[in-house]
Amino acid sequence: MEHQAGEHEGGEAAAVTGAAMAGAEDQTDAPRRALLVRYLASHDQPCPNCRYNLRGLTAARCPECNLALQLRVSLVHPGLVLWLTGLIGLSLGTGLAVMMNVFMVLRMMERSPMTRQQESQWLWAVLLPALVLGGLLTAYVRSRVHFRSWHRATQRTVVGTCWMLSVAYLIFFSMVIE
Repeated sequence: MEHQAGEHEGGEAAAVTGAAMAGAEDQTDAPRRALLVRYLASHDQPCPNCRYNLRGLTAARCPECNLALQLRVSLVHPGLVLWLTGLIGLSLGTGLAVMMNVFMVLRMMERSPMTRQQESQWLWAVLLPALVLGGLLTAYVRSRVHFRSWHRATQRTVVGTCWMLSVAYLIFFSMVIE
């Protein structure tokens, strides 16, 4: 049976990770290093830093870039593509709202006269949405760990909502500001 690098029968994955380590390595890690060497004796696995094939490695360091390596368990599919798509969508709306706030502050600093109606428009079209979108973005970033455990339909709904909020803000902003 053919497997991808780092994948065993049954679908579980082992990942080799690299880290720059200063000084001598801890002697309590000797069994872990031995397990890594044993694993790489029969598996093609690229170095996470330089992509050098580590098959047949005799020490817990990449012979190409000399970084220390460790064996660890990781998810086969991290499931962050949808989450990142939602993050980008919500960030666009939040970024636009923040940029408009900066513009507003700069305009106020040069003391351009604003009518009451303009002030009200800026409050509703710029400040309030920036606060709301900023709060939603903060909550969304904090949801990253739990996002993977949600049903796929729920994930797609949340991601679609992130994009719709940004598009809705853009439409609202263009209608309010002439």
